[in-house]
Amino acid sequence: MADRLKEALQAALDFEQRGHDFYMATAGKARNPLTKEVFTGLAGQELIHMERIQEVYDNLGFQGVAPSPQTGNMERFIRGVFDRFAKEQRDTWAMDNAEAYDYAKDLERRSIAMYDKLAGESENPVEKRFFEALRAEEVQHLNALENVYFFLTRTGDWFASQEDRVWNWMNM
Repeated sequence: MADRLKEALQAALDFEQRGHDFYMATAGKARNPLTKEVFTGLAGQELIHMERIQEVYDNLGFQGVAPSPQTGNMERFIRGVFDRFAKEQRDTWAMDNAEAYDYAKDLERRSIAMYDKLAGESENPVEKRFFEALRAEEVQHLNALENVYFFLTRTGDWFASQEDRVWNWMNM
């Protein structure tokens, strides 16, 4: 495996580890059930990313490794959280750590930029698809964080937003 790829994979592993640790720590302190579930779910997805990246690293490349590290759909995951709570319960949810959401959104933006850069530097098409797939997962994470943040901080505005911008099922 080329040194450039090893360095890229190590940087990705380190970044995913930081994200996982942050999400677990935040979930452990959260009082809001939605925040707790969202950050726990994100931590789990970052762990899956780390496992896939480590698999490529351990295999010294992409031989026998699927190029797509997809972990799942964040919207479906968060909808599952909503479905477990009655509307009356959800109405009591309040933002309990806006700074954590701000940091998490920034973390996801930085990971998107990192995977953009790594994909752009990739000459191997399988390697490029791998980093593009990781980027797509991080975009899902950012969208989830932005929707939940908007819902928790500006619920009235959230309800009035265009349906294509937010997950309209959150108002059920």
